[in-house]
Amino acid sequence: MTDLDDSGFLVGAIESAVSNGEPISFLGHGSKPRLVENDENAFLCTADHSGITEYRPDELVISARSGTPLAEIEEVVHAQGQMLPSDPPMFNRKGTIGGAVASGLSGPGRPWYGSTRDSLLGVEVVNGKGQRLNFGGKVIKNVAGFDITRLYAGSKGTLGLILSATFKLLPLPELVQTVELECSDVDAHQVLESYSRRPSTLSGSCHFEGTLYLRFAGASSAVKNDVEESRGSIGTSLSWTELRDQALPFFGDPVPIWRVSLERGILFENVDEFEVLSEWNGSLIWVKTPTESPPPVSKYIGRAEPFRNLYLEAARPAKYAARIKQAFDPSGIFEPNVVA
Repeated sequence: MTDLDDSGFLVGAIESAVSNGEPISFLGHGSKPRLVENDENAFLCTADHSGITEYRPDELVISARSGTPLAEIEEVVHAQGQMLPSDPPMFNRKGTIGGAVASGLSGPGRPWYGSTRDSLLGVEVVNGKGQRLNFGGKVIKNVAGFDITRLYAGSKGTLGLILSATFKLLPLPELVQTVELECSDVDAHQVLESYSRRPSTLSGSCHFEGTLYLRFAGASSAVKNDVEESRGSIGTSLSWTELRDQALPFFGDPVPIWRVSLERGILFENVDEFEVLSEWNGSLIWVKTPTESPPPVSKYIGRAEPFRNLYLEAARPAKYAARIKQAFDPSGIFEPNVVA
């Protein structure tokens, strides 16, 4: 484990930005450059603020500084037969724990294991007044007052600098196997709906170019039973790691990509008009569009968010989000920008 703590420098840099009224953004290892919304501000680098500060395998809890690579955390917890539940993207193994919290992104197992927000127990931050604050705790049973901690998941650096974070862990599954089924979008939707109505070891799904990939994980006997019942062929053509890290060719070109979230059980009806990849039992759809116009999605069943290669004017925050922003960053120095 590393032990690099330059929190004093980081706090001082924010205090200076506050006093000078200068906008500032945060940079870890630069793993998410294609998600950057504003690259004109000064960057405060957290790469040296690294190291696992506490790990209690018996309690399924780990704490680390924001610049700690996710790959380092994965190596340590896997050695103890454990894992981060949300399996956050590592992006070529450069992603950091601070970037995982700030982006709020979760891996293919999100519907079954929970989101990054769900597994976040506590954070230490520096707000827009230069104050160093702690929220949450270091135990799983930690519910008291307002849950400020989870506001930071997906905040994109707009509420302050994350100095460290504490996560709950889960045991690694005994066996993981993937099966492949050749089927249409409608047939894939029906298969996934059948799994949503009954218990199984399903822990990941992806439908792309006429193939449905199902990942089963858990006790060996249960996984083998589900694999047999699926009537699919055991496959290795899809890398769940590449899907998680958006390293598949689908994500690699400069075409605008939208992140479409649907209510459970809803079929994306415009699949023939666009290039589409679906995850999360069909609740998360990645859609490529030839222009910067969003794919048609009814506000009653889902929403489409610009994700990559789109240069749109930022939407005004909702009323309550604006109030939270004002409370944590009254001078407005923290610009939305997550590349950690």
